[in-house]
Amino acid sequence: MAYTLTGEKCGTVRFDAETTGVITAESMQGSSKVTSNPMEQGADINDHVVNDPDKYTLTGVLIGGDEQKETLLRMRKEKDVLSYIGRIKIDSCVITSLKFDVSAKIKDGYSVTLQLQVINRTASDYVESGQQLMSAQDAQAPVSVSTSQTKATSADGLHTVATEKISSSAYAEYVDSFSSKASSSSGPTQRSTSAYSGA
Repeated sequence: MAYTLTGEKCGTVRFDAETTGVITAESMQGSSKVTSNPMEQGADINDHVVNDPDKYTLTGVLIGGDEQKETLLRMRKEKDVLSYIGRIKIDSCVITSLKFDVSAKIKDGYSVTLQLQVINRTASDYVESGQQLMSAQDAQAPVSVSTSQTKATSADGLHTVATEKISSSAYAEYVDSFSSKASSSSGPTQRSTSAYSGA
């Protein structure tokens, strides 16, 4: 059975017992954080449980040269997102720790220990089939540059714009219409009935 670790950028490391090596152990670790908030009278309340990302440890042997080792080092350095297929299957993980050991038991090879951690990936917005992207719409729109937009802006204050001219004779007639009206009276100066008396 071949074990493979495939990256999105760096290619594939294949563990084949006869040519490149073998994975000898796989382990998985899951953990959670629980927040504890002290309450009155000494009671505790646990209101949130946060699951940590799953972690996996792979232990194995590499033989047949340094090509597989260099690929693993590049996967860690470039933060490549990996998929692992072995006895267990892991999607969307990254190498968080990588260790190589040289010993007399392994001729021209290394013992290797990898720690992988699953990552959560957010999906980008999508456009339904048949819909045109906004960037494509913008590319098709005609481009027109207005010269008024390129001129420097001057702050001249507020301006009153007359949309209709008024002749001087029309204005005189308007003023005379108020002058010809009778002046308003000042109103009575005394009461027409006697004042109220509570006596």
